[in-house]
Amino acid sequence: MTIGLDVLSAALAGPQGIAERQARRLHQLLAAAQRTRFYREVLGDRPPGGLTLEALPVTGKREMMTGFADRVTDPRITLEGLREFCADPDLAGRPYLDRYRVWESSGSTGEPGVFVQDETAMAVYDALEGARRYSPRP
Repeated sequence: MTIGLDVLSAALAGPQGIAERQARRLHQLLAAAQRTRFYREVLGDRPPGGLTLEALPVTGKREMMTGFADRVTDPRITLEGLREFCADPDLAGRPYLDRYRVWESSGSTGEPGVFVQDETAMAVYDALEGARRYSPRP
């Protein structure tokens, strides 16, 4: 519920409120990303609060999949384990490691990917999707 209200309030925040929200969320994402080997090397000692998206390297699916183990924050998550999990139709819709939602891209751009989100990320996506599709009726 809190995430949904935050998403809805963003529409009323105005440019300054949106910029502040973006900076706060980027800081949170980068603080979490620093728990990965990849981003510890990329960010070094720089505090995440002062960074912009432009300061970060562009990373495509190929690089993400190739260096998958260096980019996950939970060392229990492995690419092989995820692929096995996704290959079992009986596990469709169930959480991986009793915690994560997993999905695969089709590879329409030439590189398939495996993506992992926790419940908070899924709540944000759901709230954004709900707000985007909301249509008040008389």
